[in-house]
Amino acid sequence: MEALHALTLGLFAATYLVVAVGVFRVFTMPQGVPRALWAVRAAVVTANVAVCAALAVSGPPGTGAAAAGLVLLTLSAALFAWCAVTTRRTRLSIAFSGDVPRHVQRDGPYAYVRHPFYTSYALSYVAGVVVTGEPWLLVPTALVLAVFHAAALHEERKFRASDLAEEYAAYARTTGMYLPRPGEHFWS
Repeated sequence: MEALHALTLGLFAATYLVVAVGVFRVFTMPQGVPRALWAVRAAVVTANVAVCAALAVSGPPGTGAAAAGLVLLTLSAALFAWCAVTTRRTRLSIAFSGDVPRHVQRDGPYAYVRHPFYTSYALSYVAGVVVTGEPWLLVPTALVLAVFHAAALHEERKFRASDLAEEYAAYARTTGMYLPRPGEHFWS
């Protein structure tokens, strides 16, 4: 059981580190570092530290909780990688950037949801709550998800104010914000 505990903690820490480094390779900062990015960084660091601390002090997770959490973490990592590969040629700007969108991404996971990166991040924090069973982790998880939602809304407003407004509106009618729309694509 101690090996499972160490493995779980190591996988969460490694995932958070890979995403933290990957973000700077995946996204562009066309106008420098956005001022509001501090909110994202603060929320992400708080949630990451909280999950890793809870994992470190909570004792070994039960086998079911560990399995469920690791499945969610694996889905999170796979979705992040799919997003990164999909956007490598037409990189997206980092959260809260003030640039004007130049294209609507519709390939890969973007064929199903408009903000799959945020979905991948959410899966990793929910996985932490599942593995530890610690209800207090819902607080930093809710905080980081609220910041991600604010960033997604900012991105949606940028599209509505751009020359791509009509194209994006049509795209939004067929995709969910974070989860595929029921009845669309592979859900039907």
